[in-house]
Amino acid sequence: LVIRSGSDGKFIINNSGEIKLSSKLDRETNKKHTLVVQASDGVQTSTATVVVTVTDINDSPPTFKQSLYTFDVPEDTAVGTTLGRVEAEDLDEGIAGEVYYTLLTTWGSDLFMLDLQKGTFTLRGNLDFEEIQLYTLKVKAEDRGSPVLSSTVTIFMNIKDTNDNEPVFDPMSYSTEVKEDVAIGTSVGMVSATDVDS
Repeated sequence: LVIRSGSDGKFIINNSGEIKLSSKLDRETNKKHTLVVQASDGVQTSTATVVVTVTDINDSPPTFKQSLYTFDVPEDTAVGTTLGRVEAEDLDEGIAGEVYYTLLTTWGSDLFMLDLQKGTFTLRGNLDFEEIQLYTLKVKAEDRGSPVLSSTVTIFMNIKDTNDNEPVFDPMSYSTEVKEDVAIGTSVGMVSATDVDS
């Protein structure tokens, strides 16, 4: 007995007809192996087809499509605006391939809401560039297989400044005295205004 085709180095057969694995299988690479087995008595030969279907186990963790996510968010963005999406995929089948997201970071969770199924971030509070310019968040993607497999990714919420503050004079009023005979071009005083916007 010999395997004529379809083995891909994964299967061997002995003289009693027992087919054994010779290397590890991976359903994500090949779901089905079709083997052609030949028997010969020295004069006559015949062949049979053996189909080996590889069933899935939960051996692939969710994998994020990016190793790092950065979202630029203007500080005047309206509450309820979708800011961006993280996405992970899982090569396993069935519930073992279903991905759910969890926001691991508590700091900033009052401002950024994560959709557990879609992986989208929505703004849920008001931002202020003058207070905080960057939020660093961590998200976990996990499947529903047994055992549960997961991976994490870092998200930078980069808050962008907008011109939301008017210039402020310090002090608010000035007073100066100038002699009537001073020359043109003479400095008669100095005023100062600051703006906290960048």
